Amino acid sequence: MAMKRLLELMAEKKASDIFISAGSPISIKITGTIMPVNPQVMDAEACKKVIYEMLTPQQIEAYERDQELNFSKPMAGLGNFRVNVFWQKGAASMVVRYISSDIPKIADLNLPQVLSSLVMEKRGLIMVVGSTGSGTTTVAVSTVAGTSSAPNAGPDRIRLSPSYRGAVSLISNSLLAL
Repeated sequence: MAMKRLLELMAEKKASDIFISAGSPISIKITGTIMPVNPQVMDAEACKKVIYEMLTPQQIEAYERDQELNFSKPMAGLGNFRVNVFWQKGAASMVVRYISSDIPKIADLNLPQVLSSLVMEKRGLIMVVGSTGSGTTTVAVSTVAGTSSAPNAGPDRIRLSPSYRGAVSLISNSLLAL
């Protein structure tokens, strides 16, 4: 299965994205640099075949009806992947974003330490904004995990400490790690 190998490559290389589009080779983004996985230029049929490997019959039906599909794909031992399938250049196209299951600590992100105490306040609003891929979700999840009684417990197991007395509101279009 080509998609499984691509997702494994993403996790191994700590790549942020994979791009599949007709008229271009499959490309991968590593530390901000986009490079082809191999030199083979994909035609529309090859794109469809690779992309459909990853979809369930219900997802295929929804994609063919709406010409777009967004979903999360967890893979044991690798992490989670945010998948966007869309219609481009008259063919199925896809962007896959790698979402690591490791939640970094606030200190690891070189964020101001005051953030740790701000999230413990009883009232307030903290907004984390930025463009796609700029780390807003990482900052937001790291901040919430910093209030956790089980540090780095995993994005599906964040538990707030009994000493936490405030309310955390996270609003994001792409908050995927929770």
